[in-house]
Amino acid sequence: AVRDNDLDGAAEYYEKAIDVAPWWPGGHFNRALVLSQTGEFSDAIAEMKRYVELVPDAPDVRDAQDKIYDWERKVN
Repeated sequence: AVRDNDLDGAAEYYEKAIDVAPWWPGGHFNRALVLSQTGEFSDAIAEMKRYVELVPDAPDVRDAQDKIYDWERKVN
């Protein structure tokens, strides 16, 4: 769906996968990115925060947190 630029579909697929495996950090991260591209920043923030909670020691956590800050500015 992402390759076909079906971002709404991709977000839906990620949501279904996360429902089955809520502990999957990559699903939360990727869904956050897709949601941000569709302008759904509040949902993107929630997903990215969940990613950070699941893998607080990941090498890209700082970048993930920066995305959260950026999206929070867009929501406000």
